[in-house]
Amino acid sequence: MTVLNIQFLASDIVSLAPCGEGVRRTGEGFVGSQEVRRSRGQYIENHPSPQPSPIGEGVNNSHPELVLGSHKILKRRGQLSVYKMLKQVQHDENSLKRTYSLINLFSYSPRKRCAFTLAEVLITLGIIGIVAAMTMPALIANHLEKERVTRLKKAYSTLSNAYISVLDEYGPPQYWDVENWDDVNNIFAKYIKNVKICKDGEKYCFLDIERKDLVNNNVYGIGGASSGASASLVMSDGIVAGVGAQVSFEAAMSCTNLLYCFHFTVDINGDKLPNQWGVDTFTFHVLEDRIAPRGAQGLWGAGLCDPEATNMAAGWINGSGCGAWVLQMGNMDYLKCVKGNKKYCGKKYYFN
Repeated sequence: MTVLNIQFLASDIVSLAPCGEGVRRTGEGFVGSQEVRRSRGQYIENHPSPQPSPIGEGVNNSHPELVLGSHKILKRRGQLSVYKMLKQVQHDENSLKRTYSLINLFSYSPRKRCAFTLAEVLITLGIIGIVAAMTMPALIANHLEKERVTRLKKAYSTLSNAYISVLDEYGPPQYWDVENWDDVNNIFAKYIKNVKICKDGEKYCFLDIERKDLVNNNVYGIGGASSGASASLVMSDGIVAGVGAQVSFEAAMSCTNLLYCFHFTVDINGDKLPNQWGVDTFTFHVLEDRIAPRGAQGLWGAGLCDPEATNMAAGWINGSGCGAWVLQMGNMDYLKCVKGNKKYCGKKYYFN
Protein backbone atom coordinates (compact mmCIF):
# COMPACT_ATOMS: atom_id res chain seq x y z
CA MET A 1 0.00 0.00 0.00
CA THR A 2 1.25 3.51 -0.84
CA VAL A 3 1.64 5.70 2.25
CA LEU A 4 -0.30 8.94 2.59
CA ASN A 5 1.61 11.64 4.44
CA ILE A 6 -0.02 14.65 5.99
CA GLN A 7 1.54 17.77 7.51
CA PHE A 8 0.38 18.56 11.00
CA LEU A 9 0.86 21.36 13.47
CA ALA A 10 3.22 20.52 16.34
CA SER A 11 0.33 20.61 18.80
CA ASP A 12 -1.70 18.21 16.65
CA ILE A 13 1.25 15.79 16.50
CA VAL A 14 1.36 15.48 20.29
CA SER A 15 -2.34 14.72 20.57
CA LEU A 16 -2.58 12.31 17.64
CA ALA A 17 0.67 10.32 17.68
CA PRO A 18 2.06 9.55 21.16
CA CYS A 19 5.82 9.29 21.63
CA GLY A 20 6.61 8.49 17.97
CA GLU A 21 5.13 5.00 18.14
CA GLY A 22 5.99 2.98 15.04
CA VAL A 23 7.62 6.00 13.37
CA ARG A 24 10.95 6.42 11.64
CA ARG A 25 12.60 9.76 10.86
CA THR A 26 13.07 10.75 7.21
CA GLY A 27 14.05 14.20 5.97
CA GLU A 28 12.02 16.96 7.61
CA GLY A 29 9.41 14.78 9.26
CA PHE A 30 8.54 11.35 10.54
CA VAL A 31 7.24 8.84 8.04
CA GLY A 32 5.67 5.55 9.01
CA SER A 33 5.18 2.72 6.61
CA GLN A 34 2.74 0.06 7.66
CA GLU A 35 -0.54 -1.33 6.46
CA VAL A 36 -3.69 0.35 7.71
CA ARG A 37 -5.92 -1.97 9.69
CA ARG A 38 -9.66 -1.57 9.77
CA SER A 39 -11.51 -1.75 13.11
CA ARG A 40 -12.88 -5.19 12.18
CA GLY A 41 -9.35 -6.54 11.71
CA GLN A 42 -9.37 -6.57 7.90
CA TYR A 43 -6.49 -5.00 6.00
CA ILE A 44 -7.38 -2.37 3.40
CA GLU A 45 -6.58 -3.37 -0.11
CA ASN A 46 -3.60 -1.74 -1.68
CA HIS A 47 -4.20 -0.73 -5.33
CA PRO A 48 -4.15 2.45 -7.41
CA SER A 49 -7.29 4.53 -7.58
CA PRO A 50 -8.42 6.01 -10.87
CA GLN A 51 -10.53 8.53 -8.98
CA PRO A 52 -9.12 11.68 -7.40
CA SER A 53 -8.26 11.02 -3.76
CA PRO A 54 -10.93 12.27 -1.37
CA ILE A 55 -8.16 13.25 0.95
CA GLY A 56 -6.94 15.77 -1.57
CA GLU A 57 -10.10 17.77 -1.19
CA GLY A 58 -9.63 20.76 1.04
CA VAL A 59 -5.86 20.31 1.16
CA ASN A 60 -3.52 22.86 -0.37
CA ASN A 61 -1.85 20.92 -3.21
CA SER A 62 0.78 23.62 -3.66
CA HIS A 63 2.78 21.60 -1.16
CA PRO A 64 3.59 18.36 -2.94
CA GLU A 65 5.29 16.96 0.13
CA LEU A 66 1.88 16.66 1.75
CA VAL A 67 0.60 14.15 -0.78
CA LEU A 68 2.88 11.48 -2.20
CA GLY A 69 0.20 9.70 -4.14
CA SER A 70 -3.48 9.44 -4.71
CA HIS A 71 -4.93 6.07 -3.84
CA LYS A 72 -8.04 4.65 -2.45
CA ILE A 73 -7.07 3.90 1.19
CA LEU A 74 -10.42 3.21 2.70
CA LYS A 75 -13.61 1.73 1.45
CA ARG A 76 -16.71 3.83 1.13
CA ARG A 77 -17.79 3.09 4.71
CA GLY A 78 -14.74 4.81 6.21
CA GLN A 79 -14.24 7.69 3.79
CA LEU A 80 -16.58 10.12 5.48
CA SER A 81 -14.99 9.87 8.96
CA VAL A 82 -11.45 10.24 7.57
CA TYR A 83 -12.50 13.23 5.49
CA LYS A 84 -14.03 14.98 8.50
CA MET A 85 -10.89 14.36 10.51
CA LEU A 86 -8.64 15.85 7.88
CA LYS A 87 -10.83 18.92 7.51
CA GLN A 88 -9.99 19.80 11.11
CA VAL A 89 -6.27 19.93 10.43
CA GLN A 90 -5.13 23.50 9.77
CA HIS A 91 -2.17 24.05 7.54
CA ASP A 92 0.46 26.55 8.67
CA GLU A 93 3.51 27.09 6.49
CA ASN A 94 5.46 28.49 9.44
CA SER A 95 4.84 25.46 11.64
CA LEU A 96 7.25 22.62 12.19
CA LYS A 97 7.09 20.28 9.19
CA ARG A 98 6.39 16.76 10.31
CA THR A 99 4.57 14.04 8.47
CA TYR A 100 2.94 10.90 9.82
CA SER A 101 1.47 7.90 8.20
CA LEU A 102 -2.09 6.98 9.07
CA ILE A 103 -0.90 3.88 10.86
CA ASN A 104 0.39 6.17 13.65
CA LEU A 105 -3.00 7.83 14.00
CA PHE A 106 -4.95 4.62 14.46
CA SER A 107 -2.48 2.40 16.36
CA TYR A 108 -2.23 4.26 19.70
CA SER A 109 -1.49 1.98 22.64
CA PRO A 110 -2.22 3.28 26.17
CA ARG A 111 0.45 0.99 27.54
CA LYS A 112 3.18 2.96 25.81
CA ARG A 113 4.09 6.26 27.44
CA CYS A 114 6.84 8.84 27.33
CA ALA A 115 9.27 8.44 30.26
CA PHE A 116 12.04 10.36 31.99
CA THR A 117 15.60 9.29 31.46
CA LEU A 118 17.65 7.90 34.32
CA ALA A 119 19.77 11.05 34.39
CA GLU A 120 16.69 13.25 34.76
CA VAL A 121 15.37 11.13 37.61
CA LEU A 122 18.72 11.19 39.43
CA ILE A 123 19.05 14.96 39.04
CA THR A 124 15.54 15.48 40.40
CA LEU A 125 16.19 13.22 43.38
CA GLY A 126 19.44 15.04 44.05
CA ILE A 127 17.69 18.41 44.11
CA ILE A 128 15.02 17.07 46.46
CA GLY A 129 17.71 15.70 48.76
CA ILE A 130 19.55 19.02 48.91
CA VAL A 131 16.37 20.95 49.70
CA ALA A 132 15.43 18.40 52.39
CA ALA A 133 18.89 18.61 53.98
CA MET A 134 18.57 22.40 54.17
CA THR A 135 15.04 22.53 55.59
CA MET A 136 14.61 19.40 57.72
CA PRO A 137 16.77 20.52 60.71
CA ALA A 138 14.76 23.73 61.05
CA LEU A 139 11.46 21.86 60.71
CA ILE A 140 12.48 19.31 63.34
CA ALA A 141 13.64 22.04 65.73
CA ASN A 142 10.38 23.96 65.34
CA HIS A 143 8.33 20.81 65.91
CA LEU A 144 10.33 19.93 69.04
CA GLU A 145 9.92 23.45 70.42
CA LYS A 146 6.15 23.37 69.91
CA GLU A 147 5.97 19.99 71.62
CA ARG A 148 7.89 21.28 74.65
CA VAL A 149 5.72 24.39 74.90
CA THR A 150 2.60 22.22 74.79
CA ARG A 151 3.86 19.87 77.50
CA LEU A 152 4.85 22.73 79.78
CA LYS A 153 1.40 24.30 79.39
CA LYS A 154 -0.18 20.95 80.21
CA ALA A 155 1.95 20.53 83.34
CA TYR A 156 1.08 24.04 84.49
CA SER A 157 -2.63 23.52 83.83
CA THR A 158 -2.68 20.18 85.68
CA LEU A 159 -1.00 21.54 88.81
CA SER A 160 -2.99 24.79 88.77
CA ASN A 161 -6.35 23.02 88.50
CA ALA A 162 -5.37 20.61 91.27
CA TYR A 163 -4.32 23.52 93.50
CA ILE A 164 -7.68 25.26 92.99
CA SER A 165 -9.40 22.13 94.31
CA VAL A 166 -6.93 21.87 97.18
CA LEU A 167 -7.63 25.48 98.22
CA ASP A 168 -11.36 24.83 98.13
CA GLU A 169 -11.02 21.87 100.49
CA TYR A 170 -8.03 22.72 102.69
CA GLY A 171 -7.45 26.44 102.34
CA PRO A 172 -3.95 28.02 102.00
CA PRO A 173 -0.86 25.94 102.90
CA GLN A 174 -0.60 27.44 106.41
CA TYR A 175 -3.74 25.50 107.40
CA TRP A 176 -2.80 22.13 106.01
CA ASP A 177 -2.37 19.27 108.43
CA VAL A 178 0.90 17.97 106.92
CA GLU A 179 4.23 16.88 108.34
CA ASN A 180 6.43 16.37 105.27
CA TRP A 181 6.57 16.61 101.49
CA ASP A 182 4.96 13.21 101.08
CA ASP A 183 1.83 14.57 102.76
CA VAL A 184 1.83 17.54 100.37
CA ASN A 185 2.05 15.19 97.42
CA ASN A 186 -0.85 13.13 98.73
CA ILE A 187 -3.05 16.22 98.90
CA PHE A 188 -2.31 17.18 95.27
CA ALA A 189 -2.61 13.59 94.03
CA LYS A 190 -6.28 13.51 95.06
CA TYR A 191 -7.06 15.93 92.23
CA ILE A 192 -4.79 14.59 89.47
CA LYS A 193 -5.96 11.62 87.44
CA ASN A 194 -3.74 8.57 86.92
CA VAL A 195 -0.82 9.96 88.89
CA LYS A 196 1.90 7.97 90.60
CA ILE A 197 3.20 9.14 93.96
CA CYS A 198 6.90 8.84 94.65
CA LYS A 199 7.87 9.18 98.29
CA ASP A 200 10.75 11.33 99.44
CA GLY A 201 14.00 9.48 98.73
CA GLU A 202 12.41 6.86 96.49
CA LYS A 203 14.57 6.12 93.46
CA TYR A 204 13.70 6.24 89.76
CA CYS A 205 10.98 8.87 90.12
CA PHE A 206 12.81 12.15 89.84
CA LEU A 207 16.38 11.20 89.06
CA ASP A 208 19.14 12.68 91.17
CA ILE A 209 21.30 13.45 88.18
CA GLU A 210 23.50 16.28 87.09
CA ARG A 211 21.62 18.79 84.95
CA LYS A 212 22.69 21.71 82.82
CA ASP A 213 21.64 25.31 83.14
CA LEU A 214 20.42 27.39 80.21
CA VAL A 215 23.93 28.06 78.86
CA ASN A 216 25.12 24.45 79.34
CA ASN A 217 26.93 24.78 82.68
CA ASN A 218 26.72 21.63 84.81
CA VAL A 219 24.52 22.17 87.89
CA TYR A 220 22.73 20.08 90.49
CA GLY A 221 19.58 20.76 92.46
CA ILE A 222 18.30 24.22 93.25
CA GLY A 223 18.84 24.52 97.01
CA GLY A 224 16.34 22.22 98.69
CA ALA A 225 14.36 21.74 95.48
CA SER A 226 13.27 18.32 94.40
CA SER A 227 15.48 18.23 91.37
CA GLY A 228 16.96 15.09 92.88
CA ALA A 229 15.31 11.90 94.12
CA SER A 230 12.69 13.47 96.40
CA ALA A 231 8.92 13.51 96.78
CA SER A 232 7.34 13.83 93.37
CA LEU A 233 4.29 13.18 91.23
CA VAL A 234 4.63 11.20 88.01
CA MET A 235 1.78 11.91 85.62
CA SER A 236 0.40 9.51 83.04
CA ASP A 237 2.08 11.35 80.14
CA GLY A 238 5.54 11.14 81.74
CA ILE A 239 5.68 14.64 83.26
CA VAL A 240 7.39 14.59 86.66
CA ALA A 241 6.75 17.28 89.29
CA GLY A 242 8.97 17.24 92.36
CA VAL A 243 7.93 19.26 95.40
CA GLY A 244 10.35 21.13 97.70
CA ALA A 245 11.60 24.50 98.88
CA GLN A 246 14.78 26.49 99.40
CA VAL A 247 14.04 26.68 103.10
CA SER A 248 12.98 24.15 105.72
CA PHE A 249 9.65 22.40 105.45
CA GLU A 250 8.18 24.31 108.37
CA ALA A 251 9.35 27.67 107.03
CA ALA A 252 8.01 26.87 103.59
CA MET A 253 4.54 25.95 104.85
CA SER A 254 4.30 29.19 106.84
CA CYS A 255 4.57 31.11 103.54
CA THR A 256 6.44 33.96 105.29
CA ASN A 257 10.12 33.52 104.34
CA LEU A 258 9.88 33.97 100.57
CA LEU A 259 7.53 35.62 98.11
CA TYR A 260 5.91 32.17 97.82
CA CYS A 261 5.36 29.09 99.96
CA PHE A 262 7.09 26.21 98.15
CA HIS A 263 7.63 25.15 94.55
CA PHE A 264 7.36 22.34 92.06
CA THR A 265 10.34 21.52 89.86
CA VAL A 266 8.90 20.07 86.66
CA ASP A 267 10.63 17.92 84.07
CA ILE A 268 8.23 17.85 81.11
CA ASN A 269 9.67 14.62 79.63
CA GLY A 270 10.74 12.73 82.73
CA ASP A 271 14.08 10.96 82.52
CA LYS A 272 14.62 11.73 78.85
CA LEU A 273 17.34 14.10 77.73
CA PRO A 274 18.41 16.86 77.67
CA ASN A 275 17.56 17.40 81.41
CA GLN A 276 18.36 21.09 81.05
CA TRP A 277 16.87 24.10 82.79
CA GLY A 278 14.85 26.26 80.44
CA VAL A 279 14.58 23.42 77.91
CA ASP A 280 12.74 20.58 79.64
CA THR A 281 13.10 21.56 83.32
CA PHE A 282 11.20 24.49 84.88
CA THR A 283 10.01 25.81 88.24
CA PHE A 284 6.47 26.67 89.41
CA HIS A 285 5.95 28.70 92.60
CA VAL A 286 3.09 27.78 94.92
CA LEU A 287 1.63 30.96 96.43
CA GLU A 288 -1.14 31.25 98.97
CA ASP A 289 -3.78 31.69 96.29
CA ARG A 290 -2.35 30.33 93.04
CA ILE A 291 0.53 28.64 91.21
CA ALA A 292 2.77 30.82 89.04
CA PRO A 293 5.82 30.10 86.87
CA ARG A 294 9.18 31.43 87.99
CA GLY A 295 10.02 34.54 86.00
CA ALA A 296 6.52 35.96 86.29
CA GLN A 297 6.15 39.60 87.25
CA GLY A 298 6.51 40.33 90.96
CA LEU A 299 7.87 36.90 91.90
CA TRP A 300 11.23 35.76 93.13
CA GLY A 301 13.67 34.60 90.50
CA ALA A 302 13.09 37.25 87.85
CA GLY A 303 16.10 37.36 85.55
CA LEU A 304 16.87 33.64 85.77
CA CYS A 305 16.33 33.26 82.04
CA ASP A 306 19.39 34.94 80.58
CA PRO A 307 20.73 33.30 77.40
CA GLU A 308 23.83 35.54 77.47
CA ALA A 309 24.93 34.85 81.05
CA THR A 310 28.18 32.93 81.44
CA ASN A 311 27.76 31.69 85.02
CA MET A 312 25.35 31.82 87.94
CA ALA A 313 25.97 31.53 91.65
CA ALA A 314 25.31 28.18 93.31
CA GLY A 315 21.61 27.62 93.96
CA TRP A 316 20.53 30.26 91.47
CA ILE A 317 20.01 28.26 88.33
CA ASN A 318 19.90 30.15 85.04
CA GLY A 319 17.00 28.80 83.02
CA SER A 320 14.74 28.01 85.99
CA GLY A 321 12.94 31.30 85.37
CA CYS A 322 12.12 30.72 81.69
CA GLY A 323 8.73 29.16 82.38
CA ALA A 324 6.89 32.49 82.54
CA TRP A 325 8.16 33.49 79.09
CA VAL A 326 7.26 30.14 77.54
CA LEU A 327 3.73 30.13 78.97
CA GLN A 328 2.99 33.73 78.09
CA MET A 329 4.75 34.04 74.72
CA GLY A 330 4.36 30.45 73.51
CA ASN A 331 7.94 30.05 72.29
CA MET A 332 11.54 29.38 73.36
CA ASP A 333 13.25 32.12 71.39
CA TYR A 334 15.95 32.47 74.05
CA LEU A 335 17.37 29.12 72.93
CA LYS A 336 18.10 30.65 69.52
CA CYS A 337 20.31 33.20 71.24
CA VAL A 338 22.08 30.40 73.12
CA LYS A 339 22.78 28.73 69.77
CA GLY A 340 24.37 31.92 68.40
CA ASN A 341 21.56 33.75 66.61
CA LYS A 342 22.26 37.34 67.69
CA LYS A 343 18.85 38.46 66.49
CA TYR A 344 17.37 36.89 69.62
CA CYS A 345 19.95 38.20 72.08
CA GLY A 346 19.80 41.40 74.10
CA LYS A 347 16.19 40.78 75.21
CA LYS A 348 14.55 40.16 78.56
CA TYR A 349 13.01 36.73 78.65
CA TYR A 350 11.22 37.32 81.93
CA PHE A 351 8.75 39.80 83.40
CA ASN A 352 9.42 42.26 86.24
